[in-house]
Formats: sequence, C-alpha cells, structure tokens
Amino acid sequence: MSALLSNTAVLHWARGDFEASKVANERSLALKREMFGPKHPSLAGSLENYGITLASMGDMDGAQAAFESALELAIAAMGADHPSVASAIIKLGSVAAGRGATDEARAYFERALPLIEQAYGAEHSDVALILANLANVAQVEEKHAEALTYVTRAEAIIGTPDPPHPYQSSIAVARAKSEFALDDLEAATQALQTANDLLSALPPEHHERREVDLLSAHVRFAAAQRDGDAQDAKTVLESLHPEDDTLELRTKIKAWLATNGN
Repeated sequence: MSALLSNTAVLHWARGDFEASKVANERSLALKREMFGPKHPSLAGSLENYGITLASMGDMDGAQAAFESALELAIAAMGADHPSVASAIIKLGSVAAGRGATDEARAYFERALPLIEQAYGAEHSDVALILANLANVAQVEEKHAEALTYVTRAEAIIGTPDPPHPYQSSIAVARAKSEFALDDLEAATQALQTANDLLSALPPEHHERREVDLLSAHVRFAAAQRDGDAQDAKTVLESLHPEDDTLELRTKIKAWLATNGN
C-alpha cells in the first residue's frame, strides 16, 4: 500500500497537482514508519519525493528538512561515499540554489559529482544533471559564459536520444537562459523551441511549460526591441496571461510601447 501511495504521489506531482501529491506522500511515509520504524532506509526515497513536492509548493524549509532526513537515513544505511546518497545531496543543493545561497549550493553539487562519476563514469546521465545544476548556480551569479560550459558538457552526455531523456528539457532551458542573458536571441529561441517540443505532452498550465512560455516571451520582446518592431511587442503582450509572474514583463512592454508604439 505504501508503494502504491508513493507512486500515486509521483503521478500527482507530474500532473502539477502538488496538494494531492503532498497528501499521498504523507500517507505513504506514515505507513512506512508504522511498518518499518522511523529509521528504515526505505524511507529515504519517500522523503525525497515528499521534499520535491514541498519545494514545488514553495515550502523550502519543509523540503530541506525532508532532504536532510533522507540524506541521514541513506548515509546510515550505505555510508557517506555510496552513490545513492548523492540523490539527496543534489536535492539539498537545489534548495540552496532556490534560496540564492550559491556557495552552499555549489558545495552540495560538487560533493555529489565525484560520487556519481566514480560509481558510474563521467558520461552517466546523473553527471549531466549535476552539471545542469552547476549551470543554474552560475546563472544566479550572472556567470553565463561559465554556465554555458556546464550546459555544453551536459548536452554532450545526454545527446538527442529517442525517446528523449527526462533531463533534456531542463538542459535546454538552462541554455536558453544564458544565451538570452548573453544577447544571443537566436540561440535562445532555438533552445526554447527544443524545450517546448520536449514538454509538449504536458498541459499548458504545468509549471515547466509556464517557465518556457514566460522565458520565450522575454526573448521575443527583446527581439522586438532590437528590431524596433512595435507590432511584435504588442503580439507578445497579448499572448501573456494576466498572472503575477508576467506582471514585470507586461509593465516593461507597456512602457516601451508608450514610447515606441507609434
């Protein structure tokens, strides 16, 4: 029953129903604790899934606590140098990065990287995941050329398999962010098209699709500004949904159109 609840939680998360995912995760954890006790290593994976859901809901304190508990259980069961502990370390790095604690985040990712490389080799897909996370840290620090070196290594590892690898979309988004920041709008647009194609099966309201759509709007508006094309800027404005996360961009477009809208 606990395994079924855990799988159900993952399914709810993938659909973007984080509240339902949280409930299923909590029920799964409660059952495992009742059956196996609070220190059983099988709790580690469930705690990681729970932490992912909490992070998606914006509860970073709860997510960090869940990941720290998962790491503690994994180390107790397998040792600090076992590659399985890298999963929780990576997630703790993501929480730190989300808070802007870049030094802490980098330390977590650099701690996880040799565990994966030594266990599975430098071309393992989880190496690409860590490289993508290091790229995200560099982006927070506005070190976009450095970020692209990580992205390029990650792309070389993942390639373009059919069917696509789950990490491909996040790597493509990472490239788009840094190409945009470095004013290569064509490269950013190409990367965003790749990400959009990879995520096309997800509903438009899914958080990953929303991220790509908003970044695409930023890139399209930058191109409109570069070309002095007020009509394109208006088209971007009309395409935006009136959510809070588009407010800053809508304000920028309206201000630019006030001067350049003819």
